[in-house]
Parts: sequence; structure tokens; C-alpha cells
Amino acid sequence: MSENNAPPIIFDRTIKTLRRERAQRRKGRFIIQRIAQDAVDRIQEVNRTFETMLVTGHSGFKTDILSSLPTSKRPATLYTDLENCTPDSLDIALSLLELHSENDPVGHLIRIHEKLKPDGVLMAVMFGGETLARLKQAFYAFDQARFGGVTPRVFPSISHVQAGDLLRRAGYALPVIDKDVLRVHYSRLQTLISDLRDMGETNFLTTRKRDYLGRSIYKQLEDAYPKDADKSKFPTQFEFLWLSGRTPHESQQTPLKPGSAKIHLSEALKPKSESS
Repeated sequence: MSENNAPPIIFDRTIKTLRRERAQRRKGRFIIQRIAQDAVDRIQEVNRTFETMLVTGHSGFKTDILSSLPTSKRPATLYTDLENCTPDSLDIALSLLELHSENDPVGHLIRIHEKLKPDGVLMAVMFGGETLARLKQAFYAFDQARFGGVTPRVFPSISHVQAGDLLRRAGYALPVIDKDVLRVHYSRLQTLISDLRDMGETNFLTTRKRDYLGRSIYKQLEDAYPKDADKSKFPTQFEFLWLSGRTPHESQQTPLKPGSAKIHLSEALKPKSESS
């Protein structure tokens, strides 16, 4: 890819790596556990065994997934680093909470595609656009009052339609996108921020402001945070977009070619009494 066609550098990879490594050492990770259990449920729905599996993301994913998978579904070989996999070597690849902070999400999916066997399975999950909507509003209000305008704090987000386009552009067959929403009521805003640190999901945008804002920011954010009737709570929503697809294989069903139907659509839609 030429420099002119290279994707924009939205995320600071060095800071992202440092924050993800720090997150591995933190103990609180209920969202990691929730995603891991969802992944286990999805793996069990696939009627096949997997000899080789890749699990990338927070280190907690590997531990939680292996401990919950039944013996019949556990892989003989499990990788946690895509670079250690050879082409056409993986039966299934799980990319967990990574795509939403990749500078080149299509390229990331293509690299996984290259390591999957024909008819290999991809399962990926990323944060959707409705994630932390109220926290974003609080930051908008804070920045407006403090700086007179919005500062770079919020990751770009995509819709489920755009997520499907990522799979198609990366060459996956049988793409499926579904959405899961988790709602949490926090009693303290600091607990929400702490949970984001547990996942390594605090701000690592390249254009972020480096100024230290001080601890007083919490009080200002709490005041600006949109609340429900219970003023003591901080309602928060996490939206997860699950992407699944397979590398192409001759055994897979393909859509019929236009014009190949045996009956015209208008005939198929007629009431039975009219067509009999």
C-alpha cells in the first residue's frame, strides 16, 4: 500500500500497547468475562471441532474461554499472537475487542484471513457506536465549558452495516453481524473509568490533549453526566457488534445468479386462491 493510500493514523499504537499491557495486570474485568462467555456460547453453536484456535485481545480472554469450553470443543493448539501463525493453519480465529481501535481494521481482518484454513471461522467483537453515549455527552459538556469546544477524546465508531462491509472488503464469505447491549448502573463515575482502564480502553488517540486535568474533572463530569430518575446512579451502555464469517470454500452455499429463479416473484407473492 502506497503512503497516499495508507489508512490515517488515528490511534497511538505505542500508548495503546502500554495501556493494554497495564490492563493485563489489573484484576477487575467483568466485561472481559462477559465477552469471553459470549464467545464460548458462539463456539459451541458451530457444529464442528477446532484443532487450531487463535484468541487475541486482553489476556483474560484466553483464560476464561479455555476454562469454560467443554473438552470436546477445546483446541489442541491455541495461539494468542497472530504473527506466530502460519498461512492456512487456523480452524478458528477470535479477535476480541480489537477492531474498534485498529488504524486499519480491514487490513487486520485480511491478516487473519491469510492465517485461516479454507472454510475457517472468524469471530470478532468490537464496541459499537452506542457505547458510552452518556459519558461522551458529559465530556462534550466539560470540554465546551473548559476549552470552548470539543477535544479529541472519543474513538470513531461504526454501525452494524459498516461492520458487514469490513468483512466483505476483507474477503470473508457468509458474513453475519449481530448486536448485543449491556446496560450497567454505576454508583460512582470513578468506577466506570476504572473499568475502562481494566480493559485498556482509555484515550490513546494520536490527537488527544496531553494536559493533566486534575482530579476535579470527576466532579465536573458527574455534574454533566445525563442521569435517569435515580440521580445517584450513572447509567451506562456498552454496545457490542459481533462479526462472523468464513474463508471461502467450494462447499459453501452461494447466492443464485440474477434471473436464475424458476418462478417470477410476482407469481410467488400471489394469494393461494388466485394462483390455484
